[in-house]
Amino acid sequence: MQKIIQMPPKEVLGKDLEALVSREISINPNTKRYNRKYFIDKAGDYFDLGAYYQALQENKGNAGAMSDISKLLIPSNPSLLLNRGSDGILLAADTALSEAEKALAEYSDNLSLVEKLDAEQLNKLIISLANPERPLIYRTENRAHERLAEIVKRQALISSGKREELIKDLPELMEDAPLWHKVIFSRYQGDQSYMTELLSSYASIISTIYSREFSKEVIEKGKKKRVPDEDKLFSFYKRNIKVVESERDSEPEEKVKYDIWSKYIAPIHLTSAGLLYKSEKKAQKQEVKGKTEDRKRHRAELGIAT
Repeated sequence: MQKIIQMPPKEVLGKDLEALVSREISINPNTKRYNRKYFIDKAGDYFDLGAYYQALQENKGNAGAMSDISKLLIPSNPSLLLNRGSDGILLAADTALSEAEKALAEYSDNLSLVEKLDAEQLNKLIISLANPERPLIYRTENRAHERLAEIVKRQALISSGKREELIKDLPELMEDAPLWHKVIFSRYQGDQSYMTELLSSYASIISTIYSREFSKEVIEKGKKKRVPDEDKLFSFYKRNIKVVESERDSEPEEKVKYDIWSKYIAPIHLTSAGLLYKSEKKAQKQEVKGKTEDRKRHRAELGIAT
């Protein structure tokens, strides 16, 4: 008797299954080699979805955001999600974002995307580590590194327009001031004008120290200028992340190990991916523009106007 083949629905649809269940927007974290186009496409999906999701969260009646999310998640049949309304769309987007975020952080970690960042991008990464809302600077036993970490934290406040938070440092700093300045500080610390000027001087000193520690002097067009020092910035990054990586590696329980990675390591790699995405996307656009202009020049030489 001939054996009857029972073919499961997945096998029936084959590659066309994606048209029903939607396409995968998450990057493959187990990719062995970096491919710029693939990275730009998948990272772009994640960052675009994040922007649409935020817009819809802020205004659940945002028809544009609902449409954008639906088209991104189910391009073959966006109405399937769009007709579920804002609550259904937000649920789908939140789940997709969580999955895509984890995958992108793993991809960035596995392929060491931070090593592809230039000095300017590394500088932004280091400053981002000191975000007071989600600090990612860790304590070490290296006193020189600890001093730099404190400088980074203060520079981050200055860069984010929150230098007023540095006022709390002033009383302790003034303990080493000459007696006359202590007297002036004691009398005028309630004076907004005086404190603003003193704080401005303090912030300027912090920025000078930060520049001295994390930049180098170069000569450009015959003029001296300071630019971020890639080696110094990367060394700070390595010392900082080594602390939490060592804790993760020494943890015997897999769940705790993963928690350490997801809370204290993944955000750093996600930031690295975001910085690289911006520069790679810009470079890709410039290359496409350049090739288009080359084709136009070639056609013009042939007498073909386009």
